[in-house]
Amino acid sequence: MTTDPDPQVVGSVPEKKKSTPAPTPGKNTAPVKPSAATDLVGGSQAFFVISGSFLQEDYARKRVQQLRDLGYANAAIVQFPESPFFAVAIDQFDTREEAKELEDRVERTHKLEAFIRRVIK
Repeated sequence: MTTDPDPQVVGSVPEKKKSTPAPTPGKNTAPVKPSAATDLVGGSQAFFVISGSFLQEDYARKRVQQLRDLGYANAAIVQFPESPFFAVAIDQFDTREEAKELEDRVERTHKLEAFIRRVIK
C-alpha cells in the first residue's frame, strides 16, 4: 500500500461523489485541461481509484476521455509527489470500501484494470 501526501492534480476533480456511469456513453466530450495543484482530500486521507499511470501526459488525457465517455465525470489526471507518472484517477473516496466498489465495477463492467491508492494528507 502506497501513501503519499498531497497529490498534484492535472485537470479538475470535483469533490468526492459516487461515480455512476452516464446513461448515454460517448456524450461527455469536455477537454482535459491541466491546472495547478489542488487539495483533493477533505479528511486526513483519501482513496483514489486509479486506471493507469503514464509517462506521457497525452496518453493520460486519452484515458481520462475514455473514462468520461463511459460516464465517469470525475476522472482526472493526478500527479503524486516523487512520481514522474501521470496517474489517471477515476474518482476518490473517504473510505477504502467505497473505492473497492468502484474498482470492482470498473474491472467487471468495462474490463479496465484499476487499483486503489491511499493518500494521507
